[in-house]
Amino acid sequence: MVGGSVATPERIGPDPKEVVVVSGAPRSGTSMMMQMLAAGGMDLLYDNHRAPDANNPKGYFELREALSPITLPSVLTHAQGRAVKITHNLVTQLPSELRYRVLFMERDFSEILQSQRRFLEVQGAAAIDIAEDAMVEAIIEAYDWLSQQTNVAIDIFNYSEAIAFPLRFARDVQRFLDRKLDLNAMADAVD
Repeated sequence: MVGGSVATPERIGPDPKEVVVVSGAPRSGTSMMMQMLAAGGMDLLYDNHRAPDANNPKGYFELREALSPITLPSVLTHAQGRAVKITHNLVTQLPSELRYRVLFMERDFSEILQSQRRFLEVQGAAAIDIAEDAMVEAIIEAYDWLSQQTNVAIDIFNYSEAIAFPLRFARDVQRFLDRKLDLNAMADAVD
């Protein structure tokens, strides 16, 4: 496991043992959020197993062990005080003994579908029909589950708002995380 950025930023509020989770549907801006957190000075947990490419030229910021329900729980003990990206379909596997602050990315679903189709084209994969209803249902279930957990603080962050108003978006992220972050660097990381 490789840490992403410099040391953990100065704490304003929450316990440094809290795990910051970036989640959302595929192509909803989770990699962009991780880029922003890294630029702002937050320590990340990722391993670069998936190299940057035409779809995500700045990288995916994923941790291979966080992509499996089998290895996810053990990996999260290393994520305390750090940010880690976890797909929406695995957030219900978060161990209850830890505390989490979840940045849940949302994006217009037609944009997600367009982006996913472009992603597959660039990868050379055959076009597939994305089960829109099933994906929407899975995202809603993940968000509902998270919002009912007593060890989870969650907020929704909109991809389009990050693109349109990056500095304001960075301030909203900082306010939710209750950490001192470099807002200008975060805003500059929006792409």
